[in-house]
Amino acid sequence: MRQHILVVDADATFLRRLELSLKSIGHTVDTAETGWDGLTKLEQANYDVVLLDYMMPRFTGSTVLQHIQARHPSLPVVMMTGYTGRHVAAAQLLTAGARACLVKPVDPVDLERALQGCVGTTSSGRSYLGLPMTPSFMRLRRGHVNSARADRP
Repeated sequence: MRQHILVVDADATFLRRLELSLKSIGHTVDTAETGWDGLTKLEQANYDVVLLDYMMPRFTGSTVLQHIQARHPSLPVVMMTGYTGRHVAAAQLLTAGARACLVKPVDPVDLERALQGCVGTTSSGRSYLGLPMTPSFMRLRRGHVNSARADRP
């Protein structure tokens, strides 16, 4: 299904590659290199989904996600991260309202699966790395998050 997608990422090279990849499979794509530009574009057009980088300078992906949740609560957001603490980040972002969290470099199959999961579903259909967030998977992730916090000095 064709979607109108907004991709927000500070890495211009990654942004361009993802844009070309999404366009090649029939999606309409707009891009923004900053969180502020992304929020501005959200007010100017109707999008089916937002692909949003977690680590951006100044206006972070978490902050952008909060603004999207406040102004466009039904708009699905798929977070992307290359952050080394991605398990912790994924759990936090999914709790904050992200529909899915993908790890960079983004696998095309996981990306397509996440985009398909954003079509006609409720906000409860969340995934991490293309895996459904079942109760047993969430318990596993929560255990990992707790152990990661306990290991910090």
